Amino acid sequence: MPEQVPLLGGSYTARSLTAGAQRCLNLYPEKNEADAPYPFTYYPRAGLRFEGALPSPPINAGARCMYRASNGVLFECVDDKVYATTNTGVRNLLGVINAGVGLVFMQDNGTVVVVVDGSADGWVINMGTYGFSAIADPAFYGADRVAYLDGYLIFNRPQSTQIYLSPFDWDGISPFDPLYIADKIGTPDHLESIVVNAAQLWLIGNEGTEVWYNSGGADFPLARVPGVLIQHGTNAKDSVCQADVSVFWLNQNEQGEAIFLQGTGYEVKRISTHAIEQAWQSYDTITDASSFTYQLDGHTFVQLNFPTADHTWVYDLATGLWHEECWIDSNGIEHRHRASCAANAYGKVYCGDWENGFLMSMDLDWYQDVEDPIVYRRGFRHLVKGANKVTYQKLVLSATPGQAEGRLTTDQPQVYLRWSDSQGYSWGDPVAATPGSTGQYDEWATWWQLGTARDRVFEVFWSLPFQVSISGAYIDYQPADS
Repeated sequence: MPEQVPLLGGSYTARSLTAGAQRCLNLYPEKNEADAPYPFTYYPRAGLRFEGALPSPPINAGARCMYRASNGVLFECVDDKVYATTNTGVRNLLGVINAGVGLVFMQDNGTVVVVVDGSADGWVINMGTYGFSAIADPAFYGADRVAYLDGYLIFNRPQSTQIYLSPFDWDGISPFDPLYIADKIGTPDHLESIVVNAAQLWLIGNEGTEVWYNSGGADFPLARVPGVLIQHGTNAKDSVCQADVSVFWLNQNEQGEAIFLQGTGYEVKRISTHAIEQAWQSYDTITDASSFTYQLDGHTFVQLNFPTADHTWVYDLATGLWHEECWIDSNGIEHRHRASCAANAYGKVYCGDWENGFLMSMDLDWYQDVEDPIVYRRGFRHLVKGANKVTYQKLVLSATPGQAEGRLTTDQPQVYLRWSDSQGYSWGDPVAATPGSTGQYDEWATWWQLGTARDRVFEVFWSLPFQVSISGAYIDYQPADS
């Protein structure tokens, strides 16, 4: 009795594995046209191409910031050093900031780039001369993040409720006005982060968020949008990011935490799932979560890294689905994705390695993390035929065949299948099959004589240096004798 079994949804491992035991690792789903044989195809996530190393290994931290300025130049902070990076991957040292492991943020106004690291210090880069200097101004108080709106550079004052502004079209030299300062007062909490979205400034505190706009006031040019108070804040300041006229952040409020939110206009919606939130709640800490966004092939991705938990989750705005991403060490152990920050510059999506500071680019046609293999993994839904046991005679994987293109040392690339008859709590040994060598487009990975079960969960995985995309499977089964 053959049955077409499509792959649906993203990564979903529920609190009870009976409800779902489907991992989607290093694969992102793309919705197919209505007349396609399957509703979704799952493609390999972007591999990481090596673009450049540092003159010497970093001491305290790897990549801490990557920023494309308004003039198109790529600026980076790796460890305690700030670079201007060329389109050939050459890093030109500009200056040194405080040592540390936290993220750094940059923003420019067309004249200068400002660098902040969460301390009371700040630095400025002249975009014409590349001169680098510390900001020495008694009315500059440092910042966790810097934003730009209508000619002003905007800062949050660390461990306070305050924002303050640079002079209009600041040249990096003119003194700050000590009266250009204002308080977030909608909720009695510290201001954690700021971000500009759709020409408005979002002030995200521990428990609440305000939205401000340029009112043109004589004493202070920004004002709070009347009647707008979003009662969701964050305790993970670096989880805040912006893409596609939306703000994203890891929630905290009076009721709890660990929900990922998307704010558009003045409306906020939850975009994380119960299964993912359960995973986050199990982490020892989530306050160090950080995020960044990038776009490839029409997909805008929000990447959420948990450094202490050593895990990465990625949300795709095109489908509204989540998947996991990781790299695998030499012992076969999964770790978080190697990128800690990213920026689109010179026609590529560049990213920085959190450990060694490598400059890398994200490439959908590259199937390694620099030189490390990528393991792709996708689970199927529970296969249950009432309360009856069935015997599985054959599984044929619907995957792209014949793509090896001579890049293997063997003519028989391998895809592996394993399964669980305990609802996903334990798994059998994997069994290999081939999706076909170069040009064998009629060769599909097939497994035979797969045993008997009442509740079966299949999972496929592989690590091959070419594209293997999957959509589902054809499964032959028959009622068991008992």
